[in-house]
Amino acid sequence: MTNFRLSDDSITNSQKLKLSETMGTNIHELQWSANFSLMNDYGVNISRDALVWSVIEKKKGNYDFVNNGEINYDNFIENMENNHLRPYLMLLYTNDLYNDHMALDNERVKKGYINWAAASAKRYKNKNIIWEIYNEPNGEWFWTPQENSAQNYADVVKRAAPLIRKNDPSGLVVAPALAEVEDWSLKWLEDTFKEGILDYVDAISVHPYRTSNPETAVEGYDKIKRLIAKYTTKNIPIISGEWGYSNVPNWNNQGANYIVADQLQQAQYNTRMLLINQSKNIRASIVYDWKDDGQDDTLVEHHFGLMNYDQATPKQAGTAFKVLSDTLGEYQFVERVDIGNENDYLMKYKNNKKQTAYAFWTTEDNHSFVFKGKASGEIIAMLGEKKSINKQHPSLELTKSPSYLLIY
Repeated sequence: MTNFRLSDDSITNSQKLKLSETMGTNIHELQWSANFSLMNDYGVNISRDALVWSVIEKKKGNYDFVNNGEINYDNFIENMENNHLRPYLMLLYTNDLYNDHMALDNERVKKGYINWAAASAKRYKNKNIIWEIYNEPNGEWFWTPQENSAQNYADVVKRAAPLIRKNDPSGLVVAPALAEVEDWSLKWLEDTFKEGILDYVDAISVHPYRTSNPETAVEGYDKIKRLIAKYTTKNIPIISGEWGYSNVPNWNNQGANYIVADQLQQAQYNTRMLLINQSKNIRASIVYDWKDDGQDDTLVEHHFGLMNYDQATPKQAGTAFKVLSDTLGEYQFVERVDIGNENDYLMKYKNNKKQTAYAFWTTEDNHSFVFKGKASGEIIAMLGEKKSINKQHPSLELTKSPSYLLIY
């Protein structure tokens, strides 16, 4: 299990993570059982799912993590540990015992949530867990009404985070699992910064879903970094806690084009998402989703998976994920090399053996560029095709599918 920290020290000492340390997926254990062994085989290092408050506390003050009739959380977390997966646990949502709507917006429900979160951290202490407080509280789909949501959410974070950290010194506290990285959501995020949550969290977690290519997330990350610097001198890192692309273009059969048209484009975007995130020092990149949630070809939500619904066969996105992990997993990002076109990407990497590698692709139509220097080694395509190379200043083809050049 990867044991990286997200602390100030790891950033200020310029400790860059290996790509493999950042790579994770979301799962839905309450809806379907994840094949943790297969996840490990594919290069998944972090597994994000939820502890659900209403499942665990069905009688006030009685927390049943094992015999609640829905899920044995002890076994669930043990299975992740046994397969070298770092647990990333959302603390979800409200509870009808304390509130009749989806918001932590009064003292009764806040106290109930905070006590349960503290009990959860105590039960699963010393397991290197990433604890996430709630999920997408800036959106009405999970927190309604939205009135004063930033202020109420910040209040919960400031009271829950110290108890989580006290009960589980090995854990990390991240927030707020921000829905989208756009101007409207960044305004909400800044409101929580004004309330002081940066003094209580180890990282800011965001969900940069978009209807455009993944390279466009860079601007949003830069805006968040500027916001963080505006409100603290601490170097608070960013996590991409949930982000992916479905391979079904028609948004829930309503005619809206959700950009990705097929499995190949899903694989391209997911792979470039992971590469772009590492280049921006995003400390975890959790791909949504490990497997397809259903088989209805008209439903976008059913087709975010790396694996098919049967969880036995990979989609092209799953194959690309494994190839990326196997190829560049032990490498750290060094720099983006300028090759004369802002839409062409040549990323340079080093590993602990001082070996060099490159990833290269374009967001434009296929074309070539001249690699400056000797390329002696191997080129590996996004889906795994390999060929040897030994040339001075070779011409390399750029496509929307990343390729990898390993220098031997």
